Amino acid sequence: MEPLQTISRVYWTIFFSICLCLHSSMFLLIYYRTSRTIRNLRWFLYPSNTASFVLATVAFILQVRNVNNKISMALLCDGICKFIGPWFCYHCYNLLLTMITVTGLINLHTLCYRTMCLKHFETRKSNRASLKFSLHYLIPMTPLILTYFAPINHADVYMETLNLHPNYNFEPYKNFGGFANSHHFCMNFNTAIYAFNTIYFPIIGNYWKRIAMKILKSSISTASSKSTRVMSELLVKGLNLQVLLPLICYVPISILFCWNKYSGQQIEISQYSIAFFGTLPCFFDPLLQIYFILPYRSAVRRLIFCGCSAQTSVANSSPNRGTILSV
Repeated sequence: MEPLQTISRVYWTIFFSICLCLHSSMFLLIYYRTSRTIRNLRWFLYPSNTASFVLATVAFILQVRNVNNKISMALLCDGICKFIGPWFCYHCYNLLLTMITVTGLINLHTLCYRTMCLKHFETRKSNRASLKFSLHYLIPMTPLILTYFAPINHADVYMETLNLHPNYNFEPYKNFGGFANSHHFCMNFNTAIYAFNTIYFPIIGNYWKRIAMKILKSSISTASSKSTRVMSELLVKGLNLQVLLPLICYVPISILFCWNKYSGQQIEISQYSIAFFGTLPCFFDPLLQIYFILPYRSAVRRLIFCGCSAQTSVANSSPNRGTILSV
């Protein structure tokens, strides 16, 4: 087995275990520890964490490695999907790319809704603005549909990959497939859409964050209590960081993917980059939500300190208990 494949297997096992713990904790926090001030945000926090966990699960099932050929692009899957077949891996990979975009969109939608709530005190107006934003969910649907207009022939992908990369060990990947023509118009258009998203999400998110912070500093500072103002500011900052994550995670994907696809040269470690960088928000999003949403941070802090204090009290009482027994 290749060293990178061994590292990949260990990484995805650890990654999914951590994500399972983080997202389970987030669902409990959303249900039990959401205060009245941010109760409406539950309708965004639930979908956000659900989409993020689905993304982590699909990535774990796939454990995909992209190998670009002259015409095709092979999907070498090392997860459990490889035992089902190349068609299942193909559908899961398309779902992976879709969920990467959807998770970023939900975070952007949450920031949009929060900003509109600050801008329009009427719930009807903020809901209307949020409904208009929902048109953005057509963005991930477009490349998903276009993917199936491109040629699909897993047998050709398999043979071309074996011929062009005789030094690779393909035995662990079973009977793999992929995209028969990665240079098809639909595939190039999809690449352009994904590259555009990496720039569009952070720019729009930063714009809404500035509007929200300006409103908080001007109008709400005189009308609201200090604790409410601090909570709102932290929430907006946390949402903005979640929106900026695509800029940090997805830009390397776009650069490495385009290099491998159009240069004709393969950087072996970059073949694992799409799944790796694309799913990093699954790890960071729950941590950012816990830190920047004060009720969740307080609940986690109490849990940690209560556990530490309980251990300390047990440790302090054990010598006394030993003394009594000896007497």
